Amino acid sequence: MKNVEDVYPLTPVQEGMLFHTLSAPDSGIYLTQISFQLEGTLEPETFERAWRDTVAAHPALRTAFLWEGLETPLQVVRETVDLSFRFTENATQHAIETFLKEDRKSDFTLEKAPLVRLHLFQLKPDCHRLIWSFHHLVSDGWSTPLILTEIFQRYDGHSPSEPAPAYRNFIDWRQEQDTAGQEAFWRNELEGFTQPLTCPQQPSLSAGLTHENIEGSWRVVQIGRQDQARLACAWPSSISLPDGRAELSPPTL
Repeated sequence: MKNVEDVYPLTPVQEGMLFHTLSAPDSGIYLTQISFQLEGTLEPETFERAWRDTVAAHPALRTAFLWEGLETPLQVVRETVDLSFRFTENATQHAIETFLKEDRKSDFTLEKAPLVRLHLFQLKPDCHRLIWSFHHLVSDGWSTPLILTEIFQRYDGHSPSEPAPAYRNFIDWRQEQDTAGQEAFWRNELEGFTQPLTCPQQPSLSAGLTHENIEGSWRVVQIGRQDQARLACAWPSSISLPDGRAELSPPTL
């Protein structure tokens, strides 16, 4: 195959996400959409280049998923991808809100990498809004601050301080595990348990976390020593306590 850097199987979690995505096409069930407001001087071309270089540096962000005619699904890392990065000048808040709704309806084609897209809106010369959408198959909440850190470093003209390990390393590690032995261990440990574990319910918190009314703390991060651009992001974090209570914690970037 052309434009292929690597091929390897999915993790069990990825297989589950792929199954649910294919079972509910166009539902956007694993479509993640994050919105940022950038205040201060911003160079769109430099910002776009920082994103493109970061995607090029991470195999996971250049990955597509194939399953048709295969005994088991595979993830295929492309050598090069065409990242969708759009820029709109003199945008209105209404135009952005309309885009957010339409973007959530536009799911990814899993066979075509990258499963990432970005749209930068200029509200004012010193105020921009970035919409970052990606499929949960290729990234998660734990990875988000790491990716943003690399973006900021590259935007500032620096190379990332610590190259991230390849996802392939985790796949190889999983395949080396003694799954039969692990299953035997847990069957022995859980012998005698007859009732499933009941997790605490959080109806009030989960009901309030929708796409339209996410509330949380604002975290401001400088993304350039010279231009002093700032990033403001609404990022609520949920902590579930043993007695069923839940708290919102400040974001961590």
